[in-house]
Amino acid sequence: MSARINQRRGDQESAIAALKTAIFWDSRLIDAHILLGRIFLERGDLGEARKYAASAMGIDANNQEAIALQRQVTMGRP
Repeated sequence: MSARINQRRGDQESAIAALKTAIFWDSRLIDAHILLGRIFLERGDLGEARKYAASAMGIDANNQEAIALQRQVTMGRP
């Protein structure tokens, strides 16, 4: 929750830190992987965005948000 608030405020570094902490405690939090992928995509870091898109797809390949993120990183644009 705090990661989303930080992201909306434009504080991407705090959002990234909060999301990575959440994943550390529970690596199956698909929403954290998806949001990290989106943040990195927005920052232009395609490698990190692809990494988190792939991990989200590994958690649930049928999740619509994960599928959308995967498409975005495959096409290489936000």
